[in-house]
Amino acid sequence: KRAKELTVGTFHAFCVRALRKHAAALGIPRGFTICDQSDQISAAKGALRELHVPEARLHPRALHSRISLLKNQLVTPDAFLDRAVDDEDQLIGRAYQKYEDHLRRARALDFDDLLVRMVTLLREHPAIRAGFESRFQYLMVDEFQDTNQPQFEVIKRIAGERRNVCV
Repeated sequence: KRAKELTVGTFHAFCVRALRKHAAALGIPRGFTICDQSDQISAAKGALRELHVPEARLHPRALHSRISLLKNQLVTPDAFLDRAVDDEDQLIGRAYQKYEDHLRRARALDFDDLLVRMVTLLREHPAIRAGFESRFQYLMVDEFQDTNQPQFEVIKRIAGERRNVCV
């Protein structure tokens, strides 16, 4: 009976459930789709096409890798553009914006968005965060050494003041 009270899953699965439940708070569709690798590359190609950038100059996979790295550092397109130091950074920043536009039009999130949007939810909605803190009094994280910054932020914010985390 007590085992039914447990929530077990990957970060991504946990975030999908939470984001669907609280989609309205973030202004995302509750029925958002999740982009697979080929969808993400297609969105990167579309972003480059909109900017009239040939693949020979910036390959869609390279663009997607940069976007994923930025998302895993919790850097938004606008924040990246604000700190751009050269033309290549400007191009990456504009392509990142177009990539996000592409996902928004498709009512989709990529795998990195699942974590980033969860961090946003927990940062910007204290009542929702308090609900998670209350529901999850103890957290156990397997493979903690493999967590990235957004995953760590999710753990930290759900653990709250209690800080009852076992890794």
